[in-house]
Amino acid sequence: MASTPAALLRRQATIEALKALGHDAMPNHGMLPVTVPGAPAAWAALSERFGKLPFADLLAPAIALAEEGFAVTPIIHQMWEEAFHNYAPYPDAAFQPWFDTFAPKGRAPRPGELWSSPGHAKSLAAIAATNAEAFYRGELAEAIDTFSREHGGLIRKEDLAAYQPEWIDPISVRYQGHDIWEIPPNGSGMIVLQALGMLERLDPCPRRCR
Repeated sequence: MASTPAALLRRQATIEALKALGHDAMPNHGMLPVTVPGAPAAWAALSERFGKLPFADLLAPAIALAEEGFAVTPIIHQMWEEAFHNYAPYPDAAFQPWFDTFAPKGRAPRPGELWSSPGHAKSLAAIAATNAEAFYRGELAEAIDTFSREHGGLIRKEDLAAYQPEWIDPISVRYQGHDIWEIPPNGSGMIVLQALGMLERLDPCPRRCR
């Protein structure tokens, strides 16, 4: 499964609109590069096609972790620490909810510290109760639209409502006797397959390991 190309889903994200805002290219951070998330719709589609449990049951563990909290792992700490320093220079108020959620003590949570997010729990509960409809055509879509308008974003609730996941054919390469499958472009799975294709043609055990 792949997402519908995000560029087709933000009708206001035109070259002219970016230039009018003073950009020659899409910025790396902020509201402008935000695209329509495909994960909630993909969860629902996968559950409908392959699942055996009620959709709401599938999200119950994640909702519980968000409500009750979990001990931050070293990798999660590292990712949030990097994001904290990447976002800190921006004065844009659009970043404040990120800091409120992921750095409530004025820093990224350290490994082993308990972190919880009632906001995530509420959002996941709405997704679970509506088979993801709340995210694309309900209360969450309205909240995303409002926040985007307030902070200069280009994503709108109409973009969310227009989203549909796609079932596509995967691509593969043969590596070390195994077929390795990936999602084709517009995803980045092609990069993995290209790398494995190059490795397959190299000596797996150079002279120094003999």
